[in-house]
Amino acid sequence: LAQPSIAAGEPVLVLGDFNTTDREPNYERMTRDLADVHAAVGWGSGHSWRLAQLGDMPWGILRIDYLLSS
Repeated sequence: LAQPSIAAGEPVLVLGDFNTTDREPNYERMTRDLADVHAAVGWGSGHSWRLAQLGDMPWGILRIDYLLSS
């Protein structure tokens, strides 16, 4: 959905729960022509997801939520 705006040089923000990690092929496709803001300027792991059984754990174990920017 963002590709026409990216092609037109318009500023684009895409954010949400993508259910994919940066180690999966879909990550490369979804970040093509966009910057992963956490990877560019964030600190820490950025992990936001954990197993329900680990609900008491105060941190996530996977980063699947992203803010992408043109």
